[in-house]
Amino acid sequence: MKRTLKITATLALFAVLVVAWLCLGIVKDPEFAEYAVCMKAHPTFKVYFYSPLGMSDKVLADLPPDLQAEERAYRWYVLGEM
Repeated sequence: MKRTLKITATLALFAVLVVAWLCLGIVKDPEFAEYAVCMKAHPTFKVYFYSPLGMSDKVLADLPPDLQAEERAYRWYVLGEM
């Protein structure tokens, strides 16, 4: 009985940690460069988000492809925009 309870508790803890990993992230504020924990708009295994554009006047097309992908991820998962 104790062993079953211990296994169940371990699996429940693991499930909570996976759900937290999918739903929570760390975001770098584009204006003040401060870090905060955020609730993701969509679940993903990616944890760290930042905006390469920040507060600049550039547009998405001005960035290289890898930074465009990072900006899109920031907008989709943190802001909930497309």
